[in-house]
Amino acid sequence: MAEADVITIIVAVVGVIGISIGAVLGGLITFYTTRKNDLDRLIREKCEEIYDLSVQIKRWIDNEIDSWWLRYNEDAIIIPSPSENLPCPIDNLLMLVHLYATPLEEKALKMSRTVGTFNNLEYHFAEAEWDAFQMGVGNFLSDERRKNREAQEEFVASIKKFVNNH
Repeated sequence: MAEADVITIIVAVVGVIGISIGAVLGGLITFYTTRKNDLDRLIREKCEEIYDLSVQIKRWIDNEIDSWWLRYNEDAIIIPSPSENLPCPIDNLLMLVHLYATPLEEKALKMSRTVGTFNNLEYHFAEAEWDAFQMGVGNFLSDERRKNREAQEEFVASIKKFVNNH
């Protein structure tokens, strides 16, 4: 009978150890998947915010182009009229991209360069007036509008690809 008691105790101990290992592994797997799902959700939310900021930046650049058109040709009719002091959230976009979506940095920097072009344009214009537009005002503004549209389309495609791969 002592042998049967020892076997029963061994089976019980092995069972308890198995249950304990199973509980620990189950807890670790649950923790890992929950953490990964939370991280994926956070990145998806930040990408939505990045997308919204990119739309605002495109709107800002278009507004700047329209403002320059009106400065150059006062008889031009632009509907809707450009807004004054429209905020440009390029710094917020660059920060979010750097923190949450580093594969998008190259495309974000491309948009930042376009914003920089318009931020510096006032300075160059003050120095050289309309001669600051070496390729002609119309060509410059049309080219910048095209580049802005293409950069924003590329950026949006990159956001979608990043989110789908993440």
